[in-house]
Amino acid sequence: LKQSPKNAANGKNQRKSKRKLKGKSKKRSKRPQKPVVLTPEEFNDLYGLGDKIGSGAYGIVYRGLDKTTGAFLAVKEIYCGPEVVGGMTDVVTEVQILQRLRHPNIVRYVGAAVLWDRLYIFTEWVSGGSLTQIIAQFGQLPVGLVAQHTLQILKGLSYLHKQGIVHRD
Repeated sequence: LKQSPKNAANGKNQRKSKRKLKGKSKKRSKRPQKPVVLTPEEFNDLYGLGDKIGSGAYGIVYRGLDKTTGAFLAVKEIYCGPEVVGGMTDVVTEVQILQRLRHPNIVRYVGAAVLWDRLYIFTEWVSGGSLTQIIAQFGQLPVGLVAQHTLQILKGLSYLHKQGIVHRD
């Protein structure tokens, strides 16, 4: 989940920005919406993988760089060897779900690519780290800030539930 830019402004500015956005169409990403198979050269021309920032049930997450736009990305690397074929159904479902989500408190799907026996899922980069990391570094947060984060999490979860999705993390 991520912080909505709307929550950073006061109520008056929120209403103005909503009105401005209504009439404008969003630009479509030039990245393919379905995973594409890339050669190592193509992958290295398009993306750079940085530090490992986490791991999950199916793979490792890196900080990445889109070399064509200069944008930072979160890049989930998933091993797709023959012994994990059963788990690939879950991975494909995750990509299909990510593709259709559009909410200010949900991380945005950017694209996916296959390189050898690895699937790479690209999502927008949200700086700052997890709440656990922030609390570990800065200590207890003020009640008002906790309330803001909680509201943002609940808005994101509410959106997911309205889409028929249960978040398990």
